[in-house]
Amino acid sequence: MIKPDELNTPRGENTWRVIKAASDGDTATLRQLLDIDPSLSQEGYWYTPPIHFAVREGHAEAVKLLLAE
Repeated sequence: MIKPDELNTPRGENTWRVIKAASDGDTATLRQLLDIDPSLSQEGYWYTPPIHFAVREGHAEAVKLLLAE
């Protein structure tokens, strides 16, 4: 995935990290980021929330984690 320029802000950086972690199925990073800011589970890019990327890549544990927030 290529990080969009629009996410080159402090908030955008965390949004990108959540999207990337969801896409990779990296639940440890997801948990860390969501513990800091639970609202990141609702962030997204072009109206696409992180859960979309977790579902698309078949990462069930990441999906469960994002649904729990």
